[in-house]
Amino acid sequence: MEYVTYTKYQTEKEAEETINLLNVHGINYIAEKIYSPLDSVIIGGPVINYSIELKIKLTDFVKVDEILSEISDNNLESVINDHYLNNFTNEELIEIIEKFDEWNNTDFLLAKKILLSRGINVSNEKVQELREKRLLLLSKKKSKEKIHFSYFYKLGVFLVILGLGSLILNYFGIKLLIIERLGLYKGFYNNIIMTVIGLLFIISTDKTRKH
Repeated sequence: MEYVTYTKYQTEKEAEETINLLNVHGINYIAEKIYSPLDSVIIGGPVINYSIELKIKLTDFVKVDEILSEISDNNLESVINDHYLNNFTNEELIEIIEKFDEWNNTDFLLAKKILLSRGINVSNEKVQELREKRLLLLSKKKSKEKIHFSYFYKLGVFLVILGLGSLILNYFGIKLLIIERLGLYKGFYNNIIMTVIGLLFIISTDKTRKH
């Protein structure tokens, strides 16, 4: 079964606790470093900053939710009152749950807990339903990106070939133009010589006639 993104962490240290729990419970995972292509452009050198994308099997999502929820309950209580997510609307909090791949696990669990405190219970079944819809959307988006990439790649190759062809034609065109101009100059030069020779011949003939 395919591994899909469960959550993201800004540092390896943040991901370490979750990874240790996954190892303890025998849950397979993939911890992938995600680099931003813009960082390398802005910095102009090796990319140092990256996030950790934790991927697990879709069938393990609910189990991991329960494990992390039990472990995090005490920690969440200490931060929930002053957390910025308290300023989010119910719709915005539900969006965090829907777009779980864009938020870290703490924000995800806090969103559920704040909603519950507001009388909105998002069950594990509902979470799973939202995740499946999100994964389907991401899958379609990925397919479109592949099609667009293929299109632009082919277009790029075509433009490169077209550019090279233009350069080659220009190169040979200039050479042909030079040759043509040289030919014209040579013809012009020959005409002058022939004209001069003709005039000299006429003058010589006139002098001979006079004598």
